[in-house]
Amino acid sequence: MLRISLFGELTEKQQLKLLEETTVQHYPKNSIIFEEGNRSSGLYFIEKGTIKRYISGANKREAIFDVCGPGEIFGHRILFNDERHFDSSCSLTEVKVHFIPKTIFLELMEENKVMCKNYINILSLDSIKHIRHSQVVSQLSLKQRLAFYLLYIQSKNIDKSNMDVEISRNDLANLLGTVKESAVRILHDFKKSNALSSSGRKMIIQDADYLREIVNL
Repeated sequence: MLRISLFGELTEKQQLKLLEETTVQHYPKNSIIFEEGNRSSGLYFIEKGTIKRYISGANKREAIFDVCGPGEIFGHRILFNDERHFDSSCSLTEVKVHFIPKTIFLELMEENKVMCKNYINILSLDSIKHIRHSQVVSQLSLKQRLAFYLLYIQSKNIDKSNMDVEISRNDLANLLGTVKESAVRILHDFKKSNALSSSGRKMIIQDADYLREIVNL
């Protein structure tokens, strides 16, 4: 955890303080980590696994707007005010996270100006990523969006040679903003083209170049 840029400039004393206050939490697949409306008590750093971030849309349908994986933090956007979480997070796979309490995080931010600068930089990069992501995805067809998200989720694997994509068909449809039947139909086309195979809920990308060509990456 200390290797990520956010904590890269902490003193030895500050590192010790952070490690003493941080707790390791394990979540089975499909576990809620926090929900919309919960009060924020800290932030999370992902060591293993992937989580989805979403808000509740019409008829309480999930509108998934991001997938986070190892090395990323989440739950950090409202640490400086008393607002409640605007989104929910749930594990897509078995997840191991480090939970950093809000109090210790804010103390370290006050003590270390470089950490404060790093945090502001992370928020800025997050915003830019989501804006560019939205711009790109909004211009893609449904088939292109599905190919894009398969590649995007696979990129979250620690081992980049691991071509597994672990996400349910319902979650994939919610990420695409479509119905499950439409997502499944395109997945079937990808399988017929030998670009994809599946084993239960897990999908395996067999031909990443084929998917990149579809998205024009």
